[in-house]
Amino acid sequence: MTRPHLLVCLSAFLEVVASLSMPAIRPLETSRLEVVTDAQLTECLVKISEYSFTPDGSVFKSRAHEEFTNLKQALYHHQPDEVGFLYATDNAPLESETEDATVSIPVKSPPGGQTAVNPAALAETAGGSALTFQLHEAAASVREVCAVFLDALAAPAIADVVRGVAIDQKYNRVVILARDVARVSEYAAKAYGSLAVVEQATGSVEESRVWDTGPFPAGQRMSVVGQSQRGCSSGFDMRDAEGVPFMLTAAHCADIGQRWRSGGPLGTVTDNLNPGRDVAFVFGGSPSGQIYRGDSTTSRTGEVVGVLGGTPNYGATAGFSGATTGESSAPYRWSGCSRSYCNLYFFSGNLTDLGDSGGPWFAHLPGSADVLAVGVHRGRETTGSGTYMVMTDVRYVIGFTSSRIYSAV
Repeated sequence: MTRPHLLVCLSAFLEVVASLSMPAIRPLETSRLEVVTDAQLTECLVKISEYSFTPDGSVFKSRAHEEFTNLKQALYHHQPDEVGFLYATDNAPLESETEDATVSIPVKSPPGGQTAVNPAALAETAGGSALTFQLHEAAASVREVCAVFLDALAAPAIADVVRGVAIDQKYNRVVILARDVARVSEYAAKAYGSLAVVEQATGSVEESRVWDTGPFPAGQRMSVVGQSQRGCSSGFDMRDAEGVPFMLTAAHCADIGQRWRSGGPLGTVTDNLNPGRDVAFVFGGSPSGQIYRGDSTTSRTGEVVGVLGGTPNYGATAGFSGATTGESSAPYRWSGCSRSYCNLYFFSGNLTDLGDSGGPWFAHLPGSADVLAVGVHRGRETTGSGTYMVMTDVRYVIGFTSSRIYSAV
């Protein structure tokens, strides 16, 4: 694993942002910044859908939330030079089916010209009537704020002391967390004017199964890009016959084409073996050949050194590592099929929860944190004889794809 550098988790910023006040509007000093192209603008919008303070999602909590998302996507992509970043003045209505929400829209008028933002057309753009709008003067447009954001992410003059960069959509500006505030503030004042604020980074963000920038161990918390609800767990890393790395997770978690993330991009779902096998493949990430060992916030890892060479003996204990519940162990009972899935192992107990699906089952190596791969977690099932935790045998995946576990050996 590497230490997080420029992108830090949302929760690490929230307390900082809450204490910030709205800066006075003055002209943007971006003479040294290159104009952001449409491709770079898209790159910026993709990044903030993963890391901004107001994450978008395709699963909507209310009619107002859906309209708010529609409006942002339309204005950011089609009028990025006329508007700044939008925010809801009160998030509560976005959670409710009975309340309307008020949206603040920063508008940047061209010099000596009339704004192209038509208030009467905003409801039509949003696709409904659950929003009311407050228009006010903007210091900069979405494109200009993205120029600051992308520059701050990569600026070599401050890269060694910057711990995080994000867009504060409420105040339409960039927030930079730095170990050396004076140095970064001097740079930002010259480069970005009032469109960036610099705050003291009060320590590093510890990489763990909750937040990891890669390479990624198995048992990592993962979620779909652009969605804020609970996700699933990463499974073992593998390499296909061509040597290309990919990651396993549960098929019921993953639709083909979905992009998954933790503190950095985990990859895109390319294959889903459902129906029949509850396993999906995620390509494009960086495997570590490791597994998280410990509780749900652990940063401790062990090496994956191979694959269990046969079916466990009745009563033999296997370990599990999930994003929600952390590490646990349970005795093996039997193997077989259930519902539409086969190649399953059943373990006694009720130790896993939502968000653990896709995580790795493993065999312990005595006296070591290293493990042998056993399977991919499917979930829990209750029968007349009790509750069981269920996983898919990883050897089926290896045989199906002619791939191999990506391990330390």
